[in-house]
Amino acid sequence: MLRLVRVGSLLTLGFVFPLVLPEATHADLNESQEVAARLTASTFPYDQVPEALRPKVEAVLKQPTTYARGPVEAFPCEPKVYGWLLDHPHHGFRAWKALGVKCATVEQRGDGLFYGVDPVGSEMTCYEILREPHRRVWYAEGTAKPAPIGPSVPVRAVVLLRHHDVVGTDGRVGVRHRAEVFAQYDAGRAAKLVSRLWGLTNEAVTRKAAEQIEMFFSGLAWYMSEHPDWPPTALKPDKKTTPRDLDQIALLMQMLAGLPVGEAGKSSAAPASPFPGPMP
Repeated sequence: MLRLVRVGSLLTLGFVFPLVLPEATHADLNESQEVAARLTASTFPYDQVPEALRPKVEAVLKQPTTYARGPVEAFPCEPKVYGWLLDHPHHGFRAWKALGVKCATVEQRGDGLFYGVDPVGSEMTCYEILREPHRRVWYAEGTAKPAPIGPSVPVRAVVLLRHHDVVGTDGRVGVRHRAEVFAQYDAGRAAKLVSRLWGLTNEAVTRKAAEQIEMFFSGLAWYMSEHPDWPPTALKPDKKTTPRDLDQIALLMQMLAGLPVGEAGKSSAAPASPFPGPMP
């Protein structure tokens, strides 16, 4: 069973299928990561970030404690379902819970504003700060608790997700994406906690976070597209469901209504780009 990261969550631990780069040395990879971080930070449209968050976002991007990119991942799904998940990540957490994964409880508190708490007490507030045709960016801040008993670590992070629609060699439509994570925290304190608990460096934790963010969206987009009869049960309204939630879920149901069970992602279009491997 996959273990989705807690909220500390979009910023802590997880796994996915990484790319294998056998000819690259560790030093090469570190240099590549550093170049990518500088390029993203130097070309980011800071003027489009809400003014109140702009100084924080710029500080995290230009002076991160750690930075990592996830692998380039391509997977079959209905692209509109993937887009819906990007718009409504709080429903994504509910869906993962319906699959039996222990993860954070997240609620929407405004347009592009989300608050989450995980089972051990980590708390995060997440803001969508940029929405472009092929890129989403979120800024998150709060405290992460690596363990139920122990101190919290203040964290600020910027998560970037680039995505494009693709068509596989077998005609299936899908999405290719890649996540980047910039994080700022007390490196010494966090390193001691994480190393003691999991035997991982701060850099490894950030890399796992980027991989997990990709899995969060790719896994659900694929599963919902392949099983369009499942979301109505997974996202069944409860006492906490708001009228806005109902409208959002209704929109998803409309998207899924035309997808045959088990046949999502197929298309007669000419292949444009192959999928690199099995579904998430």
